[in-house]
Formats: sequence, C-alpha cells, structure tokens
Amino acid sequence: MKSFNQDIKSKELDLKDLSIQEQTYLDILSKYEENKTIYAPQDATIISIPIKSGQKINENQLMMSFGVGTEYEIKCNVSLSNNFITVGDICELSNASYRVEGTVKKITPIENMKQITINFQSKENVMGETFDVLFQKESEKSYILVPNGAIHQDHEGYYLYQIKQRDGIMGKEYYVEKSKVYIGDSDDTNTVIVKGVNYFDPIAYLSDKPISEGVTVKVENEEDFLAN
Repeated sequence: MKSFNQDIKSKELDLKDLSIQEQTYLDILSKYEENKTIYAPQDATIISIPIKSGQKINENQLMMSFGVGTEYEIKCNVSLSNNFITVGDICELSNASYRVEGTVKKITPIENMKQITINFQSKENVMGETFDVLFQKESEKSYILVPNGAIHQDHEGYYLYQIKQRDGIMGKEYYVEKSKVYIGDSDDTNTVIVKGVNYFDPIAYLSDKPISEGVTVKVENEEDFLAN
C-alpha cells in the first residue's frame, strides 16, 4: 500500500511537471504572437539574410543584417504607348558616381506621356542627383522583336508584310504577303511578336512607295536575308 501511494505521488508530480511545461510553452507562444513582427528603429537597407525560410533558430541568433539608408523617389517620363513597364518592376539607376536598384511604385498618365515613379534606397545623400534609368525584363520564352514601323493594323488585327519569292516572267522575283501576327510588350522603338512569323522570315520594314499584298518588290539587301 505504501509503495502504491508513492507511485500515485510520482504520477502527480509528472502531471504537475507537464502542466508547468505546457504553461511555459503557452507563455512563449503568446510572446511570439506579440513580437513576431520586427520593426527597425529607422529606415534601413537589408544587407544579408543568413537564415532560410522555415529554419529553426536559437536565442540571440543573427537573422538579418541592416545598413542604415534613406529612401528616395525619382520620376521619369515614357511614351503613352509604352506597355513594357509595369508596377513592381525592378530597374537600375546609375550615373558617374552611383549605381542603385529601384522599384516602380506608380505609373501615372500625364498629357501624352506616362510618368514613372521609382523608389530606391541609398546609404549616400543623393539629393539633387540625376540618373539614367535602365529597365530590363527576362521572358521564359524567346520572342521575335521587330521595329514598330513594320507592324500594320486593319479590322482583322495586326499584320506584317512578309517577303516571299516566286517565279516571274523575268525569272525569280519578290513580292509581299500579309502575315497575321499577335503582339506582346512594346516600347518607343520595338514590339514583341508572340506568334505569326519565324525568326528568319524576312519582312518589309521601309519602302519608298506604298505597298499592298501581292505586289512585286525590289529588295535592296536580298543577299543578307534571302540567300538560297
């Protein structure tokens, strides 16, 4: 009986220890909920993140390094027809002294232009500086890029004049044929062709006379593009 009572007391102690552990865990969890968002005391630039998502960390372990910086805003204008640049795009700002990375925060139509607002951070004081802005995008697919002047439009959509070869009275001759295309992003100079022509298909870009489908044309640089 004495041994049995001692065993009961031992079980009670075990349960008490488990209850303490559970309460300790709940206290830690409540503190986490209160402090899971970390606020920097001032504007800063993230220099490095030595941990990975989902990784367990120890107390006082370094999770992130910051460098003190200041946020700046710069604006530039592009053509109203420019659909290449979108909010959230990353761009490069550079001049003779600085090279920094910026993010497109806002695009606003103004008169016949679009105003691009870019935010960036710098450890240096760059107030009053001017920058060249470079936008670049990488596509998962490779598309054909053609000059805007080569693209035409009618009630059926967009098309190019593709240069073809046929047998004529005087031998081989060239003519143009409408090729329907589907377009993608564009800027002031070029447009992406998503579908419709192949990379090596020759197209008419400039002509000293009006052309239409089926007319015979003379190609100045045929040896570059139309070799047998």
